[in-house]
Amino acid sequence: MSKQVISLGTAPTGVGGDTPRSAFTKAQSNFDEIYAALGGSGSPISLPAVLPIANGGTGSSNAFGLGSLTSVPISISDLDSPTLATGMYSLVTASGGTRGLPFGTYNLWVNRFNNTTSAAQIAISVNTGIMYVRHLQTVSFTDTRSLGLSQSWVDVTSSRALGTSYTNTTGRPIQIAGIIGPTSTATTVALASVGSTTVYGNYAGVAGNYISLPQVIVPPGAVYSASAGNGTAALVNWRELI
Repeated sequence: MSKQVISLGTAPTGVGGDTPRSAFTKAQSNFDEIYAALGGSGSPISLPAVLPIANGGTGSSNAFGLGSLTSVPISISDLDSPTLATGMYSLVTASGGTRGLPFGTYNLWVNRFNNTTSAAQIAISVNTGIMYVRHLQTVSFTDTRSLGLSQSWVDVTSSRALGTSYTNTTGRPIQIAGIIGPTSTATTVALASVGSTTVYGNYAGVAGNYISLPQVIVPPGAVYSASAGNGTAALVNWRELI
């Protein structure tokens, strides 16, 4: 209903205005409407400890609105919960990391789209300042740092072989580079595959040459490999920017 306005009458005595009973009846009706809109119930009417999202609340007893602070971190189950409301939170991950987040303490921002898993989340590490994001609560967080930032080239030759598939489990994009040879034929070509895509590198030109693998970027979680095409060659060197 519309707000019921109390008539104050004519100043200074209030002549022609509402009687005390009429005025307080309007006031009580206004309060009853507010309590009902906020999900109040019972007799006497009381507000719920957790105000529903549909009624303008947070939908959670530990959800604090934007700009508010909490010293009590949310749990990992809260992190994935469809009732986690839009707001700012504190989060501590378990030893070994959780959902793609390394072990540590995070400031977490949540933007709830609806009451499913459609909630964008941004987690900023209190320890390192690194920002991680995910667009759904059913996927892992992704490190937002650009390729090359806080990464270095590492010689991984001893743990790599041509024709073998590997998975990027670093949580960040990586890059590979290397040399194979000597080539068995003039048409031997160096190949690198990421998922279902194969990238061609150098052709040998003549048998016995050493040729470079194509330098490809491997997204987080992607499967990658290197090999020789149109002939054979041995792995000489394999480096990764990780």
